[in-house]
Amino acid sequence: YLTEDMYGKELLNILLEAKKNKTKNLIEFIQTRKLNTTQNPWLLLEVKLLVGLKEKLQELSLICDDLVLDQIVNAIKNAYFNFSNLEMNAFLDKPRSVMLFNGYHQEEQMEIVQFLSKFIFKNQDACLRVDMKEYLETSDVAKLLNNLSSHMSNFSYGIIVFHDIQKANPNPLRAVFDIIKHGKILVGDNILYFHGYIIILSYTKSCNEADKIVLSEDSSKENSVSIGNEIELKSFFDGSDNSELYTELKNNIIHFNLFNVEKARNYLEKILDDTLQRVKILHKVS
Repeated sequence: YLTEDMYGKELLNILLEAKKNKTKNLIEFIQTRKLNTTQNPWLLLEVKLLVGLKEKLQELSLICDDLVLDQIVNAIKNAYFNFSNLEMNAFLDKPRSVMLFNGYHQEEQMEIVQFLSKFIFKNQDACLRVDMKEYLETSDVAKLLNNLSSHMSNFSYGIIVFHDIQKANPNPLRAVFDIIKHGKILVGDNILYFHGYIIILSYTKSCNEADKIVLSEDSSKENSVSIGNEIELKSFFDGSDNSELYTELKNNIIHFNLFNVEKARNYLEKILDDTLQRVKILHKVS
């Protein structure tokens, strides 16, 4: 249950150390020792900071719905409590959280990721963006793993974004899915562990002519486009023989939809109101 690559004397020593230190969270302790580090940023993160996470994200003035922020905050809270590794029969090495960003607003997606990296890990460089468009050949698996290994040699914890997964060759993509399912992968003689990481898959769309109808005054058309996006996403996972993974990720699929005119107007009004409030506060202070 613990792991298939840690057993015998090595694991026994870790358990004895945990007993000596009177650790209250055995899973976290084992995971930290497996990375040969004593620093675990998840344990240093204060719960009270998570309570105000949504407000912090709102300060970024993102072009997205409140529902998007709620889903992201819930995913981070689950990651904090390490729920993915507390489930019955789960792999101990599974990533802290796996989210699937679907849709538009790639800039806002990365802004959120960089903020979370700084918020949780106190370092924006702990975030790695892997552009899957660069892995178009069957042989690119080694290239992908070397990229991950290079980054993870400097960061045992962080966020990895696999961007444009729909454009990658099936072989590198299969390696990504294996990482999500098992939380580790063999690179040469070394094992890369991802249990300290948040993994984000990004299935992006461009604003083509068919989708621009969402920007019209008719907000009822927005739901039909969202449903179409989800059907397309499910077909992608079914086509790569990962329908089970799609089902597992279903609660963590975050849709970045286009705004219709009404939503855009409300969004701009909110920004204007916030700006006026800040100006008033600064005026009082001065």
